[in-house]
Amino acid sequence: DLAEQTATAMASFARHLTAPRVGVALLVGGVDAGPQLKALREGVEVVVGTPGRIIDFVEGGKLALDAVRFLVLDEADRLVADAPEVIAGLYKRLPKGGTGLNRLQVLLFSATLHSPEVRALAGQICQDPLLVDLKGREHVPEAVDHAVVVVDPREDRSWLQGQPQVWTDGAHALDKTGPAVSTPECWSEAVKRLKPRLLQRLIDRYKMEQALIFVRTNHDADNLERFLAALGGNAGAKFRGKAESGKEGAYSCVVLGGARSMEERRAALAAFKEGDVRFLIATDVAARGLDIKELPYVINMTLPDKSEDYIHRVGRVGRADTMGLAISLVAALPEKVWYCTVKGYKPWLEPDAKNTRTQEQGGHTIWYDEPALLQAVEKRLGRDVARLGADLSLPPGMAAKLEGGGEKYGQARGGGTSKEVAEHLAAIHQNVQQLGSLEVAAQGSFLALK
Repeated sequence: DLAEQTATAMASFARHLTAPRVGVALLVGGVDAGPQLKALREGVEVVVGTPGRIIDFVEGGKLALDAVRFLVLDEADRLVADAPEVIAGLYKRLPKGGTGLNRLQVLLFSATLHSPEVRALAGQICQDPLLVDLKGREHVPEAVDHAVVVVDPREDRSWLQGQPQVWTDGAHALDKTGPAVSTPECWSEAVKRLKPRLLQRLIDRYKMEQALIFVRTNHDADNLERFLAALGGNAGAKFRGKAESGKEGAYSCVVLGGARSMEERRAALAAFKEGDVRFLIATDVAARGLDIKELPYVINMTLPDKSEDYIHRVGRVGRADTMGLAISLVAALPEKVWYCTVKGYKPWLEPDAKNTRTQEQGGHTIWYDEPALLQAVEKRLGRDVARLGADLSLPPGMAAKLEGGGEKYGQARGGGTSKEVAEHLAAIHQNVQQLGSLEVAAQGSFLALK
């Protein structure tokens, strides 16, 4: 999805470049490779794609790398974590003996470039690497407010209600649960049942018309989609396209997850951006780098296990100085979750006495400690994250800011462009035009060098 977004932007830039022409090809999996091969045969200057599809084309002799001059890795920290062998294999095939204009240039981009893994990769594939950090390691947009809903089934017994029905992940399919049970397994299952109910209350409390909802796994995404659909989100069923008349329901949703096909993900993102549905349920990998204009809310159903991923999640709001609210549902008690490292194996589809054990016991689950994860997030932010009230109301400071300053989540701070900013933009308009002309001349001169 990020590759498509990037390719679209590159094609938009290329429309203004005619001498020299810049052709762009998009190489991603999950779709027919025919049009991609056709684009390569016709000749392109820029290839945008996912590591898997690119390396497949290279190994199949369909993509030549002998003329590559630039290698750009966007969301580099995620690529290092998920596909280090692919990145290393691709780099080995690139021409590296050139000098001057023919020297390979490698660029790594991410909102979180400070990890040891990224620095190690830069040392391996970059010549004299230089770190350019525009904001600093600890930077989080000031336009983002952060809040926590403490999920404690000992205090909120609504998890015992039969309606609305909640579908959980099956990690406790064999465990005894109920009002008279007080085991860690029971409380873990109670957390799973309570979180969707709290999500519904948040949606109602803030009258949310658009929010990006992060879940931990594709299975969690499926279950949450089912829950919201049962509330009447998409006329009681999964979203199948825009309704012919009237707005979609108050809980209408789509899923952006790695387990969905490329066509499904493309349609889901389009439906969300165009306002056909209110909620986009997403996993971390699928939503990396997405740019959704004027998004007011991000909701974390479960905190990520790395504070860096929290930064990426909440970075979907607060863009271009637009006010945003990031709300995290944090369990007060440990939650048992699936953690399977066997590729292709999905134990949650058939939970049994063995696979529901923890990893230490030979199974495929772990105990998730969200209070500890929240501490890591707060350390990264450099401050405590405010708790919402018992009625899910904003803390006094946040509420006062919205009421007194005319600000609103999903809109630019101050309610729009201030008079001072407008005057400043008008004053520098001519200078910016001159800089644009100079840039064109400089780039043309560079390309003409022999």
